[in-house]
Amino acid sequence: MSLKFFHIFFIALAIICTFGFAAWTAWAQVDGLGTRISGICSGVLGVPLTIYGYWFVTKKAKQLIV
Repeated sequence: MSLKFFHIFFIALAIICTFGFAAWTAWAQVDGLGTRISGICSGVLGVPLTIYGYWFVTKKAKQLIV
């Protein structure tokens, strides 16, 4: 497994986890303000992570050696 593939896989996994946690806190019957705030922060941080993943796959990964 190349380092480039591992990086893409890790970024995709991070995106799934951040948006998954945000969705879980939004739809589950979760008590506590801290958990709700954590979910909102997770969803907000998932957006730049997605933008970075897109940028890496389309621009940066093409410049790297396999």
